[in-house]
Amino acid sequence: MTQPIDLDCPDPENYAAVALQLQETALQVEQRLYEVERTLRAAANRPTIVQTTTAALTGLASSLSFSDIQPGLATTTTNFNNMPFGWSYSFIPVLPGPGGYDIGCCLNAIASGAVTDNSLRQVRIQQLRTVPGGGSVQDVVDSAEATVFEANVGGGMDITVVGTFHLQPGDEITFEIRHQNAASTLNISSGAIYWTTFLGSETAVVTF
Repeated sequence: MTQPIDLDCPDPENYAAVALQLQETALQVEQRLYEVERTLRAAANRPTIVQTTTAALTGLASSLSFSDIQPGLATTTTNFNNMPFGWSYSFIPVLPGPGGYDIGCCLNAIASGAVTDNSLRQVRIQQLRTVPGGGSVQDVVDSAEATVFEANVGGGMDITVVGTFHLQPGDEITFEIRHQNAASTLNISSGAIYWTTFLGSETAVVTF
C-alpha cells in the first residue's frame, strides 16, 4: 500500500515563498531520513556486551557433575557494551525488555598436568527461573551445550557454546563445565570470552 506524501510543497499562488518552502521541505525530508537511518542502525547494532576474563580459573577436578565457571566482575574486562541498562553474568536484574537473547562463551580448557586421552570436556549455559512460591527453588527453562574430547595436543581444547534464550526479568544465566580428565585437574585459561546480544522483543519491534 502506497503511503500518502505529507511533505509541504510550494503553493502555486505564492511563488515568492518558494525558497523558504523548499528549505522547510528539505528539513522534513532530512527528519524522515534520520528516522529510517536510526532504525537500520538499530537492526544492525543490537544491544550487546562482550567481556573477557583477566585471570585463569584453576583446579577443576574430574567429575560428572558440572562446576560453575561464572566470570566474576573483579576478574573481567568489558571490551564492548552498548546495552541501555546494566548486565551481570550471574544475574540479570534489568533487561532492555523481555525477549530473545543470544548468549555465549568461548574458552580454552587445558589440563594442569597429564592428559587423559580422548576424555570429555562439556560446557553448558543454563537459563534458570525461580519457581513461584518456591523460595530459592529454580527450574531449568532452557540450555545450550557443547561437547568435545581432548586430543592431547598440548594446547588444551577451545570450546564455544552459544544459544538463543527467551528471557524474562529475574531469570538467571549460569555457565558451567564438567570433564573426565582423571590424570590432572583442568584450568580455564584467562582471556575467556562471554557475551550477550539483545535480539528483540517477542511481541514488538524494539529500537534504541
